[in-house]
Amino acid sequence: MKIKIILVLFFAGLYACSGPKDFLSPNFRKKGREHKTLAVLPFQVNNMGKAPASLTADQLAKIEEDEAKAFQQSLYNNLTNNLGPSRLQ
Repeated sequence: MKIKIILVLFFAGLYACSGPKDFLSPNFRKKGREHKTLAVLPFQVNNMGKAPASLTADQLAKIEEDEAKAFQQSLYNNLTNNLGPSRLQ
């Protein structure tokens, strides 16, 4: 009986992780043709884990700011790969 429960949980976990990896709307290309400018707004990153004792509040704020900028740049890169760099300003 335990094996069946474990197998069900295992396959449920696989099913949950097998969703689509594309976060663009299905009609993104059609609706975005007339747009010339795209804004990728800054993100707010919050550290929810326990920070090391040697880390100061200023250092933690700097890490969160760097993470937000890296995520913003990553999103921009993803969009330029899908649209082409000539479409974005």
